[in-house]
Amino acid sequence: MTLDVYRDRLIELDPTVVQYFPYLDTPAGILVAARNAREASTGDELTDLDQLIADLEAITPDTHITPDTHIIPVNKRYINEVDELHCRDPRRVNEQRIRMHLYLSDGDLTIFCDPIGDNMPRGVADGRILCWEVPCLTADAANALLDEVAPIAQLILDGSEIYWDGETHRGHQITTEAIDAAYEINEVIKTYDDFDELLKTYPADEWYVQGDPSAIAHLDITADTTDDQLDQLVAIEVRDALNDNVVLTGAKEYFHTLREELRDELREELDTVGDQLATLTIRRDELIVRQLSWGDSTRAIGDRAGLSHTRVQVIGKIDKN
Repeated sequence: MTLDVYRDRLIELDPTVVQYFPYLDTPAGILVAARNAREASTGDELTDLDQLIADLEAITPDTHITPDTHIIPVNKRYINEVDELHCRDPRRVNEQRIRMHLYLSDGDLTIFCDPIGDNMPRGVADGRILCWEVPCLTADAANALLDEVAPIAQLILDGSEIYWDGETHRGHQITTEAIDAAYEINEVIKTYDDFDELLKTYPADEWYVQGDPSAIAHLDITADTTDDQLDQLVAIEVRDALNDNVVLTGAKEYFHTLREELRDELREELDTVGDQLATLTIRRDELIVRQLSWGDSTRAIGDRAGLSHTRVQVIGKIDKN
């Protein structure tokens, strides 16, 4: 009888085993799941489960499981993006939490960001998922942590079980090695609480200024910089900041603010020029009127004022009126 037949028989008798025991590709793994299904069962399938367990025990003697053979091996889920563990939601008050989870059901070992801060799955309370808090690490540091923790997590998987308590499936550690390993992982995580390994967050206005206005000179933002150019600059600066393990926040808003400040300076300058021009225009017209009274020609006065002779005539008539 093939392994698929045993697996299909178990799933037919208890479809829920897929949820709690997705790792069903070894006789020993199917046997563990079948025994748990037997404990949770109160129906007509008891006899069939007993037979399935007997069949599996016949092909899974105690000597089949050795220290080098794990019913459920650790399955490390690596981080791909350098800022993957940064997921702060500005709309929420709670700080983001970075957690490492070890799933007893399938051996998944993963580090992820919880932007809500308190979004714990039920499996944590039931003991089917072991949880540790982790600093906000870079991708390389997080993956190094997974590699270092994996052998310790394997001790937990090898010394844990998921059982039926009459109401739900629960998980717990059944060996001293597994219990000690859970505490040892905490100690390993503490060694990663190093500033150089952390993914730091900076608002753009703090990252560029930091007490030195020249820090933004390289941005080359002018009053005439377009929205598209600003978007391209944001992408470049965010990428470059990540090279320093920094998540740059609010860059787009900050760059738009810088451009708007430059535009406001020009708007204020135009106001000043407009006021100066009004004052100079009054003085120019006064001079034109006086020189007309001297008998100077409109063309000569126009040449001096940079006006046409007809415009000089109009100014002279306005003054007489």
